[in-house]
Amino acid sequence: MKQLDDIINYYLKTDSNYAVMITGDWGIGKTYYYKNVLAKQIKETITFQNARKKYKPIIVSLFGLSSIEEIQTEIFLSLFPLLKNKTIKLGASIGKSLVKGILKLKGLGEYGEIISQTETNTNDWINFNEIVLCFDDFERLSNKLSIEELIGFINSLVENESIKVIVLANEDKIPKENYHALKEKVIGNTIEFIQDISQTYDSLIQIKFSGFSEYRKFLELHKNLTLEIFGRASNNIRILSFILDYFHTIYSGYITSLPQNDILREYESEVFPRILKFTIAVGCLYKLGSISFKRRENIEEFAFFDLDDLILDGRTPKKIKTDDEKTIREKFIEKYYKDDLYKFFSSIYDFITGGATFDSNTLISELKSHFHIQENAIPIAYETYNKLGYPVVFALKDSEYIALTRQMLGFADDGNYDPQNAVTIFYFATRFGNPLNLNLEKLERRIIKGLYKGVDSYKYVASLDMHLRIDDASEHPEHLKKIRAVAIEINNSLMQEITNEKYRGIEELYKNDIDQFIGKLIDKKDNYYYEPVLESFSIRKFYSFFLNASGEIKWKINGLFKHRYPEHPYSGLKTEVHFLEGLLQRIDKKIESLPSKGLNSFVFNDFSKILKQSIERLKS
Repeated sequence: MKQLDDIINYYLKTDSNYAVMITGDWGIGKTYYYKNVLAKQIKETITFQNARKKYKPIIVSLFGLSSIEEIQTEIFLSLFPLLKNKTIKLGASIGKSLVKGILKLKGLGEYGEIISQTETNTNDWINFNEIVLCFDDFERLSNKLSIEELIGFINSLVENESIKVIVLANEDKIPKENYHALKEKVIGNTIEFIQDISQTYDSLIQIKFSGFSEYRKFLELHKNLTLEIFGRASNNIRILSFILDYFHTIYSGYITSLPQNDILREYESEVFPRILKFTIAVGCLYKLGSISFKRRENIEEFAFFDLDDLILDGRTPKKIKTDDEKTIREKFIEKYYKDDLYKFFSSIYDFITGGATFDSNTLISELKSHFHIQENAIPIAYETYNKLGYPVVFALKDSEYIALTRQMLGFADDGNYDPQNAVTIFYFATRFGNPLNLNLEKLERRIIKGLYKGVDSYKYVASLDMHLRIDDASEHPEHLKKIRAVAIEINNSLMQEITNEKYRGIEELYKNDIDQFIGKLIDKKDNYYYEPVLESFSIRKFYSFFLNASGEIKWKINGLFKHRYPEHPYSGLKTEVHFLEGLLQRIDKKIESLPSKGLNSFVFNDFSKILKQSIERLKS
């Protein structure tokens, strides 16, 4: 940045009749640097024409301006903050009649007194030649104003009024027609803005978080980590500022909500880098338009085995995809978690993407799940497991690694690890060339046996089949897949127990209060709207109820299915297709025995039509 500062300093101190352009990509920090660094430098610089005066910088955004008159208005309105001292007046060179006309046009005629009068001391006048005028967003003009007009106006300022003009622009985005020829007439020097992200970061946190000393110290401590992760995707200062603002809420909420005696406080050296990385990664994806609250691109999936890219263990590398072939999720994991185990935090994702306010208690629960904390303690089995995770495993000696791996397998024998950890147990035990020389078939059976042994202590994990993804290019995929199948089978049985208990009451409800039942299944504010309730229902019993119900209740049930499955139904209801198909089969069979006309026939045919449409929508 010193070169840029020196060039601007030279420009201010020499006689000139040209403007200076600072060019660079959008969001790279040009405007921020001008306002927070160059403007201060300009204020301390003596004017070329009067050694008793210093320059007064003003900045005007050209974004959307459609005429020279609008630009002139913005210039004069930008001068108002400089005129708080009533002894200071606009000098005659500004053009009194033009100023008065603009003020009147804007309904600001009362400001007419700011124009110099003959009795005003000329030393107190602000003249054009002591103004440094910065035009921002040069490339974002309204298409109603031609570049020829704008550059002609700037030319009159620098030649006729001796104003120092600095233009901030992304030169690559300026329409090329006549631009280069016109540029030669006005722009004397074009400076490429080369971002000093380290200096900008320091300035940013000092200005934005000057009143939050604890958070500012945190950002200073984690500067290298923040910039390293952020730099993997962007150099846009606006995005960085957005992320730091949102993480301030996350950081403060976590600090204030976590009890002082909570064991998580002992893991802050791991917690903060992990949630900071996730916030930066998701923030970049969101601001760059790759994801949204609803469009998640599957990044909520776990990534147990993406680490195969880190350590190939001597096997043949899998085929490398081109960037065009990779999904957003694959790029996300590769960019941010290639050397780390991945954890998705819904509390942070929903907050960053605008889906919910930040809930610190949810984040604390997610972290406790990640670190396997139970009743404010980490079971010894998971202490061992955590020590074997990436990247902390590389701090171990070979002898320590082997001893911990044996301990881990002992805990697995006793069923001390949850089903979602089973495939990782196998992976941890066999990586690095299988240093324990384990028989893979026996290890597979050993882990499965341990899974069944611990079944009474497990809790259901939503969408485990989706989360436990195993790449065919992983080492020993056939063993991993068999372990995965058992883990999912056990998890599904846990879900079935929960479902049977939870939905038993709602299944009885339609027999006793059909209106309340329908309300629960079509009201978006009710959890049952998003849950595959009908999946566990008895098709025979529901059909029998419909068959014996009054015509009025039948019609209400038709409406239930019509509203539960709109044109784009909630994807979580897909498993209800089996229930709908079974019900449709019975309805269509009944229609065959009904008269072709009449109310009852009409209701049954309408129900058949709604069921077919609902099935089609769920399947598509």
